[in-house]
Amino acid sequence: DPSLPVCDAGSGACVQCLAGGDVSACEGTTPVCDEETNTCVKCEWHEDCPDTACRMSTGECFPGPVIEAADADQVTVAIDDIAALNPSMGVIHLHASSDSSDVVVPPGVVVAILGEGQSMSEWTAINTPGLTIEGDAEAYVQNVRIEATSGAVGILINGALWLDRSAVVNNYYGAVQVNGSAVIRNSFVGGDISDVAEIDVQGGNVVISFTTIGAGFGASAAIRCTNADTVTVTNSLLVSRGTDDVVQCDSAEITNSALEQQQVGDNVMLGALDTSWFTSYATGDFFFNDTATTEIYTAASWQPGDPLVDIDGD
Repeated sequence: DPSLPVCDAGSGACVQCLAGGDVSACEGTTPVCDEETNTCVKCEWHEDCPDTACRMSTGECFPGPVIEAADADQVTVAIDDIAALNPSMGVIHLHASSDSSDVVVPPGVVVAILGEGQSMSEWTAINTPGLTIEGDAEAYVQNVRIEATSGAVGILINGALWLDRSAVVNNYYGAVQVNGSAVIRNSFVGGDISDVAEIDVQGGNVVISFTTIGAGFGASAAIRCTNADTVTVTNSLLVSRGTDDVVQCDSAEITNSALEQQQVGDNVMLGALDTSWFTSYATGDFFFNDTATTEIYTAASWQPGDPLVDIDGD
């Protein structure tokens, strides 16, 4: 059978591939060999494509090129180079840095921006979003910290964003404004900023998992929707220092999560937020201290396909 070109010596069966062995049949939108089934499957994480990055929307590995960038300014230069390619696809390795710059992904560009090293690569912006994803663009971002953008939201999404193991914190008008689609996994979002919705869904679709979203005082919210198609939250923590509901989104489907002062479905209600639960709520460092209420740890339910590592990659 040409569709099963590999012999599994252990079982004597013909299979599509062998993880760690012959994976030549795994290409295109099924580039990964599943070691349990010996079949070719789509990529789900950037680690599935060690030479480039995973394009989660299709399940294929980026074909390249891979461009090295020392800071956010060089990310902009690299995106310009990628935009000139046909197709306009590429991967940027952003080395550990701290920079003041704004990054824009223009229409038609598909780019992965992957922070390199143990610490997150950081940038901020002045009076403009730290990252703007324009319509018909895709951005895949991992191990990046966008912080303290003044006079603007941290990330403005008019296209599509996949955010993994990153922090978007303490930005003046909130963390993320969605007018397209966003998948946010294993990240810290929010900070101690008053009177803003940290995830402001003005249209489109949002999927959030294994993420902590924290909001400030006043008329604040972890999530607010005005014209959302779908909002799905799983295995996450949503808290606010304000007195309004932490989730202001009637269409949101929330499961296996913990919220303070608001009962939503069968999720865990924590009661009043205590900022001492966290390393530094004021700076958006949402790692738990030993004083964190034990109920936080009981809400999530890991399932196959969920992240295998935490925000630090451990």
